Amino acid sequence: MTNASRAPKPVRTTFGFSMGGVFIALLFLVIKAIPYTNQAATLMHTGAQDANQKATEGLSILNQVDAIGRNMTSISTASLNFTTVCPNGDLVPVLGNSADLLNAQTLVTKVEQMLNSSLPTYRQQLQAAQMASSKATSALNTYLKIPVKVVYWLPGMLLSLTFLVGLTLAILNKSPTPFQTTQTNILFPIFFLWLTITAILASAISVYAPVTADFCSGGDSTNSASGSPLGSILEILQQQGYSPTSAEYKAALYYGTECSGTDPLQQYFQFQGTLDSALTEVQGAMSSVQSSSLGMAGLSLLCCGSTTCLSPTFADLNALVTDLQSLSTLATQAKTLLDCETSISPLYQDAVNQGTCNLSMIAASWMLSILLVVTFLGMIAFTLRSALLHLVVVVSSKDEGRDRSSKSRSNKRPSAPVYDDHEDEDEHPVMTKRSWVEMQKSREIFAPAPEEKYIEPEEEPYESGNNNPYGTTNLRSQSTNTKPRSWETVTELDSRVSELDAAPPVLKLY
Repeated sequence: MTNASRAPKPVRTTFGFSMGGVFIALLFLVIKAIPYTNQAATLMHTGAQDANQKATEGLSILNQVDAIGRNMTSISTASLNFTTVCPNGDLVPVLGNSADLLNAQTLVTKVEQMLNSSLPTYRQQLQAAQMASSKATSALNTYLKIPVKVVYWLPGMLLSLTFLVGLTLAILNKSPTPFQTTQTNILFPIFFLWLTITAILASAISVYAPVTADFCSGGDSTNSASGSPLGSILEILQQQGYSPTSAEYKAALYYGTECSGTDPLQQYFQFQGTLDSALTEVQGAMSSVQSSSLGMAGLSLLCCGSTTCLSPTFADLNALVTDLQSLSTLATQAKTLLDCETSISPLYQDAVNQGTCNLSMIAASWMLSILLVVTFLGMIAFTLRSALLHLVVVVSSKDEGRDRSSKSRSNKRPSAPVYDDHEDEDEHPVMTKRSWVEMQKSREIFAPAPEEKYIEPEEEPYESGNNNPYGTTNLRSQSTNTKPRSWETVTELDSRVSELDAAPPVLKLY
């Protein structure tokens, strides 16, 4: 016989509120948290991608400058001085002031110094920026490509909705057994795994949020930009060994304050003025040679007594013109790449101020709050998962007899004990009638002897109705037994054993 009863009402009420809270929290996750997260991730991804592209272009420019500079420095400065080139005399009187290549000589010297000192440092910085921006771009790109609705919130909503349906069916006592088995053995393990992922995400966001908030608030910086993310950036630069007077520190301050003040990289852009002057100078010298009435052969005869002695010098000058033109183009590209108002400042404002310190903090607040609520309510619902099932009590025929016997004994005073000679299969063995009788015998044997009290004879008058034929007082003795009236002697118990052995077995005693 089976008896089905519903789970306690408080359990199912708590389970329903918890699972409903999980479902509502996931709705807020879809409506509020995920849009903010996607906006912040998109801005940060765009900023990281632009930074990576600019770092890549900068490295390409540096590599070209390095190759061109190496080619320029291979030209001997003696070839740029017609005084030393021409042993027979100076060509300045013939060519005029255009033969003075002092600017070209100065430029070659500056390029050589830059190749040996500044260029390796710039390349190292750009490589670090490229690596960092590449990693950020890859991570954000991976996040944006993940179908979050399929991976996280959609399974959670489907599971919570399924459990709410199962709870409704259980309350109506119409939940099919296969459906209950599926929820218990399949869906709840999946739900527990989903809760574990939720707890891990909440832990990650609980680490990201305070770190980002500290960065955006300026941390412990005491510089001029304290209280802003720029203050944290400047503090990091100082920890890396850049002093407030260095060009990198000033550039970060200039770009972070929306181009206020003087561009610290302007001194490097002035290099383009020297470059253009040297290019104009060399091109003028080449034009003077080509327009000379003596021609190349005549100038060579005048210079060194041979028609070909100036040929290597003019070949170097032609190569120098080509290199100077390439350097001028690269300098223009670098200036455009590092322009504050059109390139660096918008990138900084979108990626750092708007994406990292505004939208991402709003998204982190929503995400952390919702995930904590989901984890807490989900664990309550998981603990009370028995609310989806029916409490089934299996009552056997033995249990029914035991219940009825217990009720009958509780409703009336106990009478003579009932015995059973057959061994009980229950885990609690009953006392048989023989063992009970033996126990009573042992009590009889070891019990103390009854005490007797004698009463002194009293004289009573003889009455006609008295049965005493002697007409004298009767000597009466009164025996008082300390045992209960139901106490039986050993002989009587032996006779009862014989009767009980012949009697059929009766109900069990529980």
